[in-house]
Amino acid sequence: MEEISVFFEKSKGLIGFITSVGLFIVGFILNYRARRIQSLMVFKEFREPLIKFANDTIDVISELEGLCECNPKILEQDFFNKYNSLFTKVSSLRDKGRLIIPNNFPEKYGSYKAEAYQGFRHEVLDCLTAAYYLAASINFSSEGHNKQPIKIKPDELLLLQKFDSKSDEFKSLKQIEKIKQGLDKLPDDYPFDGYKGIGWSSKTAIIETKRQFVSKIQEVIQTRSYGQKLIQLSEQKA
Repeated sequence: MEEISVFFEKSKGLIGFITSVGLFIVGFILNYRARRIQSLMVFKEFREPLIKFANDTIDVISELEGLCECNPKILEQDFFNKYNSLFTKVSSLRDKGRLIIPNNFPEKYGSYKAEAYQGFRHEVLDCLTAAYYLAASINFSSEGHNKQPIKIKPDELLLLQKFDSKSDEFKSLKQIEKIKQGLDKLPDDYPFDGYKGIGWSSKTAIIETKRQFVSKIQEVIQTRSYGQKLIQLSEQKA
């Protein structure tokens, strides 16, 4: 017993060190597990509104796609009413998206702006911005290029100012310009000559937008790192 007492007496420092290291490791593991649980809880909390947002957006974009198949000259006021309703919904969804999908790197860009507009827009919201411009491209007075593809030639767009704003040439080029503006807002590259090289219409551009939106929103919904990002943002604000 005396030998044991002597051993412990001589080993006090070592035992204290080992105990401290052990407590540190246990604390680290517990903290790590707590953060993982917190991240998972936040992810689950926001997953439901994310899925609802995704479903609402897909529905509206699909309706815009279907509207391009209709003839404005036949439906007249009904076409415009439907167009106006969908355009308003796209605009609303674009702003609602900012409430559940925060911008990237808010500390690096736009510090002078309102909080919701600081940083770089998430790719999901890039798709909504593209949809906004493409909704605006839909011709509600004639079929135009709503569903009829045409190759986009940037040089031709420079001729806009040469035509009377009421002329068919002006309206055609203006619609093409809006289609290009929408496509340029997409997060991923798109084939400049359109599907199978036949050009773009409002409809085919809207279909491409929906394809990219589904891809980007799926990445957000299925990854838990989204929950961790929300925690980090809330800690920074605190």
